Amino acid sequence: MKKLIIILTALAMLCTLAAQEGQEAEVSTEYTTQVDVTMEDDGETTIIINENGEITTYSGDFDDEELKELLAEHNVILAQANEELEEMEEELREVQLQIGTAIGEGSTFSITSPVVINLSEEDMEKPFMGVYYEEITLSEAREMGYEKFYGVLISGVVSDSPARLYRILEDDIIMEIGGRKVLNEESFSKIIDSHYIGDAVEIKLFRDGRTEVIDFVFGSRKKTVCVDEITGEPVKPKLNPGDGGGSWIPVFFQPDLEDINKLISGDDLVAGDDGLGFSEIDDRGLFFNGGGGKGNVGKGWMLGGMGCGYSLDRKTSVPDPVDPSNKLIRRMNFSAGYGGVTLDKRIPITKKFITSLGFMLGWGGWNLEVSQTDGDYDWNTFESSLNNSSNNYVSIGKTYILIQPKVMVMYRILDWLAIRAEVGYMYSYSFYSGWKVEMIDENYEIKNSPDTTFDGMTFTVGPWFGF
Repeated sequence: MKKLIIILTALAMLCTLAAQEGQEAEVSTEYTTQVDVTMEDDGETTIIINENGEITTYSGDFDDEELKELLAEHNVILAQANEELEEMEEELREVQLQIGTAIGEGSTFSITSPVVINLSEEDMEKPFMGVYYEEITLSEAREMGYEKFYGVLISGVVSDSPARLYRILEDDIIMEIGGRKVLNEESFSKIIDSHYIGDAVEIKLFRDGRTEVIDFVFGSRKKTVCVDEITGEPVKPKLNPGDGGGSWIPVFFQPDLEDINKLISGDDLVAGDDGLGFSEIDDRGLFFNGGGGKGNVGKGWMLGGMGCGYSLDRKTSVPDPVDPSNKLIRRMNFSAGYGGVTLDKRIPITKKFITSLGFMLGWGGWNLEVSQTDGDYDWNTFESSLNNSSNNYVSIGKTYILIQPKVMVMYRILDWLAIRAEVGYMYSYSFYSGWKVEMIDENYEIKNSPDTTFDGMTFTVGPWFGF
């Protein structure tokens, strides 16, 4: 009698959640199942399941777990897995009481009015694990040797579900999903709903007195989880390209510095011009520093922005053109920078390794500041100091529109940390030829100045926070 009450109580709370294969999803779809149960005096139970006219009969002595697996084979899941049945809780309790008092062994009871649930397309597309769960009590945790104060206890696993394929077992305690702690039943449900069908995650669980980490891919209520016919391993239909992130971005840039080095060192300039008197900048490359970030705007497309810069300061002494016996301090600041909007298409290779193709569209340029002084200033003779070439300052520069195609690879170390490498090439275009002198709000062209570019290879290796 006890088994029959358990069976009938469960059957009164059933809903079917699978549409026929190949049927187009609608906004609202009706699914019905009729179940008849007969329990004989010898304890044998007969269950007849009528699914839209297709009848299947089972006989035997079923325990609770066998019943769950049998029903799951017909895409029938207890109301615990369906939030829409919660509103029927009070009504179902009354049915349960009536069943428990009105039926005896050797009797027959039929659920003649099938439970009908309207499921939206959104509900059908939610990620699916296939587990029954409950909050773990202190006494249960103590008996199992579990010393944490969070997690949910798995009380059952649906057959042919992702949980069964990935070897989640009854009495496992789910501690974390994708690095996020499972605090209670509500937290467990929210974490699952935050993922997509096909997302690959790591699940941390407590089993047989020790902590384990397993790989897991969320399935669908509408679709069967595919298994490789040769290996028997689950086929992962979709890999997560990541949600985005940001970080410090170091860039090794290899531009052509020949024009700039000629100016600052004096090499190859006209006769009698010694340049600015500084040594050449290392033409093997410049080390830029910057930062950036990006976010997933859908289907693996990542939209973001970045910027970085470089600066070099040098100082030397030169003869005073007014009084050659004196020495002047000449300073140089050479700087460069660029930034812009980035767009990338990420292509996951594995759950931890991804690559992407994309580009940056932005702006940037060179700037060179030179000053010299003898350090002798007088308020009363300030005007004459401006006329004296011993104290002067000049700033020159050139700006560009930039486009940088690039390819990136990233390896995920932790849920929040990855290492990335990127290679690109910078193409530049300037709206004017030559360089300009920048004086407050005015610009003046420099005659005979070269049409220097901002082209060159870029290399980046560094951390990435996020994924």
